[in-house]
Amino acid sequence: MKIQDYCDTVDGALRLKIPLSTFCRGNIVTDDDGLKRQLDLLVRCGQGRVPLTICGEKGSGKDRIAQYAHEVSVRNGVPLIKMNCAYLTAEQQFVNLFGPAANKALGLLSRAAGGSLYIENVDLMPVHLQYQLVDFIRANIAEEKSIRFMVCFKEQAALHSGLSEEMASYFNTMVFDIPPLRKRPQDVLLLTFQQLQTIRQEYRLERKLSPEVMSAMLTYDWPGN
Repeated sequence: MKIQDYCDTVDGALRLKIPLSTFCRGNIVTDDDGLKRQLDLLVRCGQGRVPLTICGEKGSGKDRIAQYAHEVSVRNGVPLIKMNCAYLTAEQQFVNLFGPAANKALGLLSRAAGGSLYIENVDLMPVHLQYQLVDFIRANIAEEKSIRFMVCFKEQAALHSGLSEEMASYFNTMVFDIPPLRKRPQDVLLLTFQQLQTIRQEYRLERKLSPEVMSAMLTYDWPGN
């Protein structure tokens, strides 16, 4: 990738040749062909109930992909409900999902009815709870207000790590594998301009980007994004 493919240099600072909005898909900014193909597939699958597995390194944007998948689906009129297993004990996971004994309506499975439920680090969910979740899915999949489930992993190789056979089978239906930022140098440039735009709008500060700084950023390996 060459900086001049995307930018002109004016008074020693880079300026995008094409408006940044051209590269925006909802809250995602990209010009990576592989990522764009996967985003197009999300739009085509947005009419159904196909479960979605999102794989990617830490900081690669799994939350943003989940939000986009929800926004381009027929379920976008209902809020996207999220749960991160990494911060909850097994008991807390159960109560969050199914609700307390006194009021099941408070559980995420009730609150997400007709919409989408995004479970992060689902491999950290105890196997017995995974079975209960699969049983719930099977019992409610034909319901008009059934839930579209989305789960995430740090990497595709860990897709089946810690999962029951039923859970792995269910969430292997559609896999969205986010390429790391170091493999998307053009997105490094675009995301930098997005941040400059945010700084300009939120802090009323005008900041510019030199070719030298951008070159240094493009040679960085971006471990952990």
